[in-house]
Amino acid sequence: MTIRTMMLTLTAAAMMLAAPQHASAQDKPGHVHRRHIHRHRHRRPPRPIAVARSLVSVSLESAHGSQLRTFRHRGRTYVLGNNGSRYNIRVSNKTNRRLEVVVGVDGRDVINGKVSSSTDRGYVIPGHGSVTIRGFRTSMSSVAAFRFTSPSASYAGRHGHAYSAGVIRVAAYRERPQPVLMPSPLPHRHRHSGEAQPPSAGAKQKRPTASAPSADRARGSVLRRPRTSSNLGTQFGEHTHSQVRQTQFIRSNRYRPDQRLALRYDDAQGLEARGIVVFKRPPPPPYFPEPLPPMPLPQSRFAQPAP
Repeated sequence: MTIRTMMLTLTAAAMMLAAPQHASAQDKPGHVHRRHIHRHRHRRPPRPIAVARSLVSVSLESAHGSQLRTFRHRGRTYVLGNNGSRYNIRVSNKTNRRLEVVVGVDGRDVINGKVSSSTDRGYVIPGHGSVTIRGFRTSMSSVAAFRFTSPSASYAGRHGHAYSAGVIRVAAYRERPQPVLMPSPLPHRHRHSGEAQPPSAGAKQKRPTASAPSADRARGSVLRRPRTSSNLGTQFGEHTHSQVRQTQFIRSNRYRPDQRLALRYDDAQGLEARGIVVFKRPPPPPYFPEPLPPMPLPQSRFAQPAP
């Protein structure tokens, strides 16, 4: 056997001895390479963020039914109004169930005319319906129209609450689910006798337990109004026909509304003072710089032309 043949034989034997050792390292129980885990690890998708669904939408309309100009500024909604103009409040229900809305204008309730409170009565709106509030209610068939006026001459200003002028607030309440009457099941009958099996004497019938009282106790806290600097308020205007009827509505939570909305209104000057562009102004004229004076001519012994 030559030297070259011996070297090839020894190399093959070394490879055969090294292979089982490498395979046993891979086949050890519980032996997993971390790099493979990191490479094949599946990332979990991010959890969706729960977004509160809006129950109602509020807008101001003119006496003819056209929506007034609305602006969005710094997270608040503003409406452009004109002094002396009449307007209506339209509240639309975005759900398929009835809702009750309590509306306050300049801090006064639109039904009883008192300071707005969470215990006030409201208007019931059917599912996917809307209601148009035309003024402060004076009876079941008439209202005092809403008109823009100065804060001192507004309905709230005459009651000494002019600091709340220019704000319309809406509180929406869901209806408590009504119990559904289901027919009682038929008694079990024996196959042979055909008689109904009477209930056992020791069995006690379960009585419906009343729901636990809510943590929100009867606190008719008045909705606090921030101080505003609006140039407009709402007047207790002329009487207008507006027929309504009473209905029964039980709130799911009597003192805590499911949604609160605020709508602010002001005239053009007041909105401009807040930084809202109401009227588009023409662009400024182009600037043309004045021409430079001509350079003085060199001194000459002869007459020169006038500059």
